[in-house]
Amino acid sequence: MGCSASVVLLLRSVGGAGCSHMCSRQDQLSMDAATPTLEGYTATDSPLTIIVMQEKPKLIDPLDYEAVISELGDELKEDPLRDLLLFPDNDFSVSTVPQERRTLNSTVPEGAELQAECLLVRQACKYYNSDLNVVQFKYDDYAGDYRLLPR
Repeated sequence: MGCSASVVLLLRSVGGAGCSHMCSRQDQLSMDAATPTLEGYTATDSPLTIIVMQEKPKLIDPLDYEAVISELGDELKEDPLRDLLLFPDNDFSVSTVPQERRTLNSTVPEGAELQAECLLVRQACKYYNSDLNVVQFKYDDYAGDYRLLPR
């Protein structure tokens, strides 16, 4: 019996024997032929409830790529295809940009970070008074839809 038949049987057992609101007449006739019968079960008894139990799949931890690369360090030095496994040296660049202000003075008062009791307020003060760190990826143009790749 297929998965859809099991679902229909489950819905029929919950919703009652007639499933005209869920199935067409042809589906109902085909399901009547596929309905399992139990010894001692009669039509006057309460509706038959079928419970389908399925085991949950096991969770698999993702591969720690950096740990694998560090374990295979000596083997990768001699591998002719190491360029495919390792990240490029010039893949990204990090720069610091001073934060632009539209006012002459900062909107955060001096010493506000030290006086704040709430961690969220301290982090906000730190953010608005610090410079911005910008990460630029060299191959960012090649990410995304293949139809939009640079030629």
